[in-house]
Amino acid sequence: MPDPQDYFALLGMPRRAVLDAEELKRRYHELSRETHPDVQASSESVTADSAEINAAYGCLLQPSTRLRHLLLLVAPDESRQLKGGQIPGAFIDIFSSLAAAVQLADGVIAQKKAATSALARALLAGGEMQAREALEAAGLRVAEERASLESESLPAIDADLSANSDNPTAVAPKIAEAFRAFGFLDKWQAQVRGKLLELFESGG
Repeated sequence: MPDPQDYFALLGMPRRAVLDAEELKRRYHELSRETHPDVQASSESVTADSAEINAAYGCLLQPSTRLRHLLLLVAPDESRQLKGGQIPGAFIDIFSSLAAAVQLADGVIAQKKAATSALARALLAGGEMQAREALEAAGLRVAEERASLESESLPAIDADLSANSDNPTAVAPKIAEAFRAFGFLDKWQAQVRGKLLELFESGG
């Protein structure tokens, strides 16, 4: 199996869980200019194309995809075995709140769709507000947990990578754990956004 493309090296960034967003953006724009067809046609020094540059930037921009790529580079076998796994114990309470909010919203959405008059829909305003507030509160908890993961877990991974520079594979379990955590949180954030939109659009 061919070695995976190293997106960190492609964009000239360190192979780390935490990246400077502004520096990443600057490197991306520099390489995008270099790989523009007009420039590339007159230069033999460009070794990547715009599709590769875009793929690298899209991958490294978000912690979840960055972690997966990092794991692929330091421990390819572990990367191929990644699965969703069980919800981390620390997330159970968040998941319960989210599930309750989604259930409440689904009930209101069903009622709005079944309402046959403006008056009937107006009578559901209180329940809709309650459902919206529950979703927003759950979404806030997810966002706070995600911010905590970024500020604490990612720097810890980088510290371990530095301490195990001769054997980065040793850090693979911690990278995989963080990747799975981001996977749950990203999925839940998308679920909250989708359900809020569904609540807004339901019933006309």
